[in-house]
Amino acid sequence: IFLQFIDCTWQLTKQFPTEFEFNEYFLLTLLDAVYSTRFGTFLCNCEKERIELRIASLTVSLWSYVNDPKSIDKFLNTLYMKPKTPYQALTPYVSSGKVVFWDSYYNRGEEFECSPLPDSMIHKRIASLLAEKFEEYQALTKKEQEQSQIIESLKQSLREKDNTIEELKSKLSSIV
Repeated sequence: IFLQFIDCTWQLTKQFPTEFEFNEYFLLTLLDAVYSTRFGTFLCNCEKERIELRIASLTVSLWSYVNDPKSIDKFLNTLYMKPKTPYQALTPYVSSGKVVFWDSYYNRGEEFECSPLPDSMIHKRIASLLAEKFEEYQALTKKEQEQSQIIESLKQSLREKDNTIEELKSKLSSIV
């Protein structure tokens, strides 16, 4: 259904080329992102699953890629004209002659490929994940030290009780 929605959006961009701020490349990138699993944006079936699997913290968002200042220009429609009146509804032509085959999507080969993620985004994500894992490591190390101290304290307490028992046995045997 999402593909059909994007196809309809593309049909509108063909009929109203100055009305959309984004271009065809944006729509192609969006569709590729849905099926590529390159971004976490479209993973899982619902928000609950995305939260449970921590998708946002483990993946890069498509929107951070698209809105990156280094790549945003290639997604913008150069023919776009900001509307003079807000909320102006578009009335598309829906006759069979006006709805056309989206050749650049359906007949494309391997030549279309999303640009690689900007290094800065990848480095930020890696740094964030490393920092998170390091914090987890530090917390686990602290917990391990605390547990070791508790174990040593219990061992010491047990030795003292053993000594007390031995002393009581010795006194008891001297009495008897």
